[in-house]
Amino acid sequence: MMENDRQLRDSDWVALRSAVPAFETRWNEVVATPTYDDKLPFVNLYELARFVARELLISQPDTLVEIGHTLEALFAEAASRGDESLEGLLTVGFLENLLLESDNLRIPPTRIEPMLHGRRTHEHWDRAVSYLKPGFHWEDGIGPVASQPLPIPIGTVEVHRGWADRNARILHLDARLTAGTLRPGCVIRHEVSKDFSMILPIASASLRYQDLPNEYHLELAVEREEMLEAFEFEMACLAVRRVATWEVARPPSAPANDRSHVDAQDRRGSAG
Repeated sequence: MMENDRQLRDSDWVALRSAVPAFETRWNEVVATPTYDDKLPFVNLYELARFVARELLISQPDTLVEIGHTLEALFAEAASRGDESLEGLLTVGFLENLLLESDNLRIPPTRIEPMLHGRRTHEHWDRAVSYLKPGFHWEDGIGPVASQPLPIPIGTVEVHRGWADRNARILHLDARLTAGTLRPGCVIRHEVSKDFSMILPIASASLRYQDLPNEYHLELAVEREEMLEAFEFEMACLAVRRVATWEVARPPSAPANDRSHVDAQDRRGSAG
């Protein structure tokens, strides 16, 4: 019988919690809060992932072995029952949050490897990496590795403002070219988190003012809804930070000697 979309509770991951005895004090604090709800296991499991990243990855890697054994047993149990809900909880609630926390703390991701000795755990970890870092996959001993060649940097722009036309799926960006070149067919690349960048193709580029030759209005093509949301989030952050420098890059497949570009000394008036 398949167990999909069932109501999960904290009792579903009690074995994983028991595999980390040092977490007991922190767990008691979580349970004692007035807002604690055992029907929110994704929220509560985050506390374990956060604890493992901050307390064990750096100083106690040997403890990860037992966590890995427990994870493998839970994944095996979920597979035998067809329990996709439990698989999702363990992958998203624990593995993905563990990766996010280790990234935030700048911990080398290979520190997690003692936990990946089980086939199913390794498989779900690879899925977590591929989901959180699109275009990357996991390689033991190395960490996240780009599945395809990365765009080649050819310039930088200082972003002034941007907005999204959701109906047309076009992003508008006003920016100043500060170094190198830009042209339609290239991409704007902005690092969102470690090993993951927002990459947006330049559909058109035109000068905003005739007397300011490095000031451009760019139209960026976007296909996925999450990219629209990520762009709008970055623009909201820009309103606070005021300054943001993004990279202009050439897709690896584009010819390196293509001269149909605009550079920081170009005064011809339009790149679109």
